Order: sequence, then C-alpha cells, then structure tokens
Amino acid sequence: MKYFLIAAVLMFSVSGFSENFKGYTEVHFGRKLYVDYLHTNPGAPTLVLLNGLTYDTTSWDQLMPYIKDKGFNILRYNAYGQDPNSGMLTSRVLMNAQAMDLAAVLDNLKIDGPVMLAGLSYGGGLEFYFSTLYPSRVKGLIPMAPLMNADRKLEAIIKSEIQMTRAMNPYNRSSDNDLYEFFFHQLVYATFPAAEPSVLSNPYKLENVFRMALGTKNFHTLELLPRVPQVPIHLMVAEKDQYIPTADHDALWNGLSQKQKASRINIIGSEHKIPEAVPRLAGEWITGIMLGRKEISGGKVFEGDPKANTARCGKLLINL
Repeated sequence: MKYFLIAAVLMFSVSGFSENFKGYTEVHFGRKLYVDYLHTNPGAPTLVLLNGLTYDTTSWDQLMPYIKDKGFNILRYNAYGQDPNSGMLTSRVLMNAQAMDLAAVLDNLKIDGPVMLAGLSYGGGLEFYFSTLYPSRVKGLIPMAPLMNADRKLEAIIKSEIQMTRAMNPYNRSSDNDLYEFFFHQLVYATFPAAEPSVLSNPYKLENVFRMALGTKNFHTLELLPRVPQVPIHLMVAEKDQYIPTADHDALWNGLSQKQKASRINIIGSEHKIPEAVPRLAGEWITGIMLGRKEISGGKVFEGDPKANTARCGKLLINL
C-alpha cells in the first residue's frame, strides 16, 4: 500500500492537473496561493479570473453559473495577500510580484497555451501588467472596471495631511514617503471596512489590503499601453462605478490600438463590482467572448441592459 501511494503521488506530479483541482500551490519564496481550477475540457482555452483588491475567489460565485460548463476551462485563485494563508504582510506588494506569481500558478497547473484574463478593478490592472511581462501567454484581456491609478480623492487627502504636518511640525524628520504611508494606513483602516466589508473576512485582510494598495501608488495603466501586446481587449465599464470615473476608462479605450479594440460594454446601473452587481449579464457576455461570438468584435461599443439581459450597439441587439 505504501509503495502504491508513492507511485500515485509521483504519477500525479509528473502528469500535472488533468482534472479539477482545489487547493494550495507553491509559487515564489515559499508562498502558497489558493487555486480553484475547473479543467473540464483538455485542449480548450482557459479563462483566468483575477480578483478585485478586497475580494477573494468567492467574489465570482454569483457569476460562475453563467460561465461554467460552456466548453472552456476556468481558473480562480487568490493573489498574495488575499488569502488567510498569506499571513500578515509587512511590506508593500508590487504588481510585478503578483504577475510573477500568476505565471508560476499557470506553470504549476501545466497551463501552457495563451489564456484569456478577466480581472475586476485591481485584477484588471494586474492583467494589463501581466500581459506586458508575458505577452506570449495572453490570448486576450477582459478588464472589468479596471484599476487605472491610485485613488485621486485619497491622494488629495493625503497630500493635504502632509502639507499640514509640514506647516505645524517643521522639524518632523519623516520623509514624504513615510508620511504618505502613515496617512494612507489611517485612511484604509478608517474607510475601507464600511465601504468593503470583505476586508474583515479574516484577521489579516485589512492590513494586507493596505499593503497591496500601497503597491499601486505609482501604478498607471495608461503608461503600460505601449507595451501591452496586440491582442483583443474587451473593456467592461460600470455606469455607476463609485471608485473609477468613466473618463478614466474613456482614456483607456481611446488609448488602445484599432487591433486591440475588440469591444466595450457600458453596463446600465452597474456598480464597480460587476461580477456581483450584474452576474448574469457579465457572465453571459464573458461566455460570448470566450466562444468567439462574431458580433462581439471589431471595436463595437455596446450598452448593456441587465434587466433585459441584452447588449445594443446601434441597430445591433444581442440577446444574452
């Protein structure tokens, strides 16, 4: 029996993941990330779902019924800092490290072909960054209300606090960077729990969200565009996004090349967290993209109606 178990483990490690898999996989520096891999169609394309900053793999649960068992494989995973197994982080987490971790996850799961990346907010920023480092591993992008840069409102508050500190305490030896981190830490702890209760889902989450957000201080999606590969990009915009101005997503869309512009959908009434706000429309839209619906291409700009579950571009009406 002992030798049978050893042989089984060896066979599994060599052959890779040919079936569904839920569990932890080791990436860099001994870190382990939780993955949920639905590998039901060998040879079919893989959709990788990238969580928003304050979320985890469960944030896609409402959307999953509309994308699973549709002929493609689906990978969900918790980025470093989003899982209790991460422990409490003590330094900022840069997008570069998150992108390298994703590459390691794909390697561990033996996902060799190019994948379609669909990320919400922070995950949307990550997919753009990943594509610049590993262009050959990307089939296309589906950014959902993607992160564009650091929150302008928070930045203005922090700048004001730093100026006030300098005026009231001219002998304070702290650098601007130190003060930025101090005041940003306070703002995250004071405002995030009310706005995003998911940051309280485990004892480390709020601190880890702060460390991850701190890592995006100098992140600018528009600056990445010259290095983003010429793959189809399907932008999904929430009409009532409470965090990212529509003008920022307009700038992103206008900054794409004609080859990159596959489709854009402006979703009526949707809040920032699209997978939970409009799971059916979002899920069936993503499924249409994954299955290669010809209407969802050519740079068309749609208006998505969650109540009717339709998408309209001029006279073209798609029933989802």
